[in-house]
Amino acid sequence: MRLNTAVILFIFLFLCLSCGKGDPVTPADKEISGETTDTKMLVSTAVVEVLDGVQHVHNTAPKWGEDPQVRLDFVRKFGEFYKPFDLALDANGNVYVADSGNHRIQKYSPDGEFIASYGKKGQGPGEFQIMGGVAVDNEGQMYVTDRSTNRLKVLSADGNEIKNFATMKITGEIALMSSGESVLTRGLFFSQESFPGLIQIVGNDGKILRTAGTQELYEDWDCYRYFNRTSFAIDKEDNLYLAFATRNKIEKYTPEGTLVMTVDRPLNYEISNKIEKVKRQVGPRQIELPHLNFVSKSLAIDEEDRIWVLSFERQLTFEELPVKIHFADEGGQLEATDTLKTSEDSQTDAFVFHVFDKHGEFLGKIPVGHFADNVKIFGDRLYILEKDNEMCVYEYRILEDLPK
Repeated sequence: MRLNTAVILFIFLFLCLSCGKGDPVTPADKEISGETTDTKMLVSTAVVEVLDGVQHVHNTAPKWGEDPQVRLDFVRKFGEFYKPFDLALDANGNVYVADSGNHRIQKYSPDGEFIASYGKKGQGPGEFQIMGGVAVDNEGQMYVTDRSTNRLKVLSADGNEIKNFATMKITGEIALMSSGESVLTRGLFFSQESFPGLIQIVGNDGKILRTAGTQELYEDWDCYRYFNRTSFAIDKEDNLYLAFATRNKIEKYTPEGTLVMTVDRPLNYEISNKIEKVKRQVGPRQIELPHLNFVSKSLAIDEEDRIWVLSFERQLTFEELPVKIHFADEGGQLEATDTLKTSEDSQTDAFVFHVFDKHGEFLGKIPVGHFADNVKIFGDRLYILEKDNEMCVYEYRILEDLPK
């Protein structure tokens, strides 16, 4: 009898141990559905929580450690621009730059040779005031946003205006979804608009179809416009990603605008929870500037669905900081933006790429080495726009085969 009991006990323990074996749960194994049960798990260098179907990834350290497993190989620096704001590629690899300060689109070959220029200053057909962004469809048509007139203009491949329509105020970058819908982001938040989104998806008639992201409401105007400032990118499946400029947060949304993931990472500085007003001497004038710590400037998604966030490794000193002054008419309409440069040096260690895998896990850092304002990735090419110092475009190749 005792022997039978021992045998049964041994079989029971064996089955328990066998059922307990298996690989640790990782974000790759964890499918996000409509589940509402809260879960929490430790995944290598991140703590992952699933709350009401949304995956929250709290990164504690880079998985790569101090040795990045991809690198940026410098290809070229090109362009004679005045405040280049955005960049796009067509199906043939030609590069289109929104040369905002010169009120035109400049087109370059894949080798960086100048091809053509479209647009001029004005508010008529094919004319622009302050460009916010550019995107190019498969037919070579250019979609250009104007932050001053709050309009989206569509130009033919040879630069003739096909149509234009009004957008919500202060339109920034633009991207095209595979459906042909346009994704627009708002630049500075000058007023609390009627819709709650941070970005908007519009149809071919300019009507808002849906939004993504939620505005935080503040009584203080500076808090409202700085804490809601974001950049965005879309992946090949039309998922939407937002990086907050002054908050340690990256968000992922489905093409329909449903939040599915948030991501944070360790930083070298504290995050501001309020805005201080600091008086600075700029030339002969003393002006009062809002002061807070910035986290992210831009983001892009590569062919491997990695998330590249152009981030601050440290805060810029006042001597490095371009001071922006915005001019508006009596009705509050943005007329122009001017930048007072406090430094002519184009090299800095203040910017770095924070690279994440598609599940939001922090892979590591890749230093930039110079000033940077916007990043775009097409295939294995990464482009950085620098709009205030050298006012140029840097082109890099993303390499996976690191030297031994």
